[in-house]
Amino acid sequence: MELKLLIEQAPVPIAIFDAEMHYVAVSARWLGQLCLEGGILGCDVVETLPGSATVWREVRDHALAGRAHRAEAWLTAPACVRSWPWRDESGAIRGVVVLLESSAGPKPEGGGERADVARASANAFLDKAEHELRNPLATIGLSVERVAGDLESGRGDKEKDLAALRRAIRQAGHLVRLVDDMLQFWRVSIGAVELRRERIDLNDVVARAAQGQQKAAAQRNIGLTIELSPEPLLIAGDAARLAQVFGTILSNAVKVSEEGGRVLLTSRRDGPMAVVTVRDAGPGLTPEQVATIFDPYARRAQKAQKADGLGVGLAIARHFVTLHGGSLEARSGGPGQGSEFTVKAPLLPS
Repeated sequence: MELKLLIEQAPVPIAIFDAEMHYVAVSARWLGQLCLEGGILGCDVVETLPGSATVWREVRDHALAGRAHRAEAWLTAPACVRSWPWRDESGAIRGVVVLLESSAGPKPEGGGERADVARASANAFLDKAEHELRNPLATIGLSVERVAGDLESGRGDKEKDLAALRRAIRQAGHLVRLVDDMLQFWRVSIGAVELRRERIDLNDVVARAAQGQQKAAAQRNIGLTIELSPEPLLIAGDAARLAQVFGTILSNAVKVSEEGGRVLLTSRRDGPMAVVTVRDAGPGLTPEQVATIFDPYARRAQKAQKADGLGVGLAIARHFVTLHGGSLEARSGGPGQGSEFTVKAPLLPS
């Protein structure tokens, strides 16, 4: 009873395990942060948090050797896992006490070199942003100036003035999207993105994202085929962030695919992971493009289309997926063979 009261009063998520890493006690904060349900006492920690076996093995080995331990880990989000031996009144080690702290993830190595790369990336971003922002602002300024001049003179052409206002409205919308990309990229760069995690069915998120691309696909006569897993794919996720991930991938797939082509979207379970794949009928990727496709400012070849935006969509998407403890990878058989993007995210225990 004293043990339960102690961990419930702790200001951080905390759990106690026996020597085999079975739950002995767990706080409500632990259950809430990791999207777990009650009734897990006696369960193996790996059963409740699949994909983290290595972390828990290290925690156990250090504790049984009488050592405290600290590790960065991906659970349902980046976390700092701190652990100490759990001893009985005689001093014998009975298991391990674990608490979780928030974390931005493992720190990169090679400070000087990484700093140079970061500065170069920042400069490239600012150059690109300056160019992309100047164009719509110039169009908006000229359009508004034209309409204002016509109104002042009273000799305007109504149709031409309406056309000018429509151009300004379109460019204003483009400007809003650019600013949103800039803000999101900045948040990603400084590690300021926060997830609002809840228990969700990834199939629902994927289906809504696909629905949002149906109009664009129809305009280019592209068949958007959706094959979702017949079973729910329950994860601890931020539905809005994940909808943006799949929206970005599907939007790119529709843009690069040949007119009259096909985009295939599938979801399935693969062991402890949910897997979503998007395959397009585009120009494909060279090995060099596959290696850099998620770098900021990288662009895919878009035949007969003008690439717009800041080129950070896939970089942001991969970051959001990584925050969920998952991965986003690209594959291609080469030029002319289309591309495949695969998202993997850890499932909640059954």
